[in-house]
Amino acid sequence: MKNLILTIVLCLGGTIGYSQKAFYFYNFSSYNVEIGGVVTMPDPATIGGTYPFYDSSVSSLITVPAGTGVYTLENNTNIYRFPFNSPASSPYIADWYRITGPFTLAIVPSNAAWVLGADQVFHYVKFQVGTTGIYGGGNLGEFGGGSQGDYIQGNGWIAIYSTFQSGTYIEYTCVIF
Repeated sequence: MKNLILTIVLCLGGTIGYSQKAFYFYNFSSYNVEIGGVVTMPDPATIGGTYPFYDSSVSSLITVPAGTGVYTLENNTNIYRFPFNSPASSPYIADWYRITGPFTLAIVPSNAAWVLGADQVFHYVKFQVGTTGIYGGGNLGEFGGGSQGDYIQGNGWIAIYSTFQSGTYIEYTCVIF
């Protein structure tokens, strides 16, 4: 079943080949889903350490409508950067938290995160299902355990995460059914 779902997502996302790095959040469930934040981390393949992280939760919740809703972050002007500055996204994320230590953070505009976060990759997305998370939620992304990971099941919904890569094109995809 999971392979079938991923094949469907590949077909949907694979049609957008002009962007080099992109984040897609699809909602095929029968509930509205609210994104509380998109979080990135330093690329472990290129640099060591755990900081900085970037977190979009300085902005308000992003509602992805039930059924066929999608939220996208993409910027095709640089083949290596996470799309912090995604002008076509609606709503547009104007500011990000830049977290440089356990108790140290600053708010930076998207265009500054675009420059400062050149080595960042997707880490996870914080989401809740239904108004105020009445049907649950969690953190979906590049880690496992508990309500966090590449697969989360809730009250009447399932969420999966996968990365698709072809050459320099990387697509971070989250899907809720």
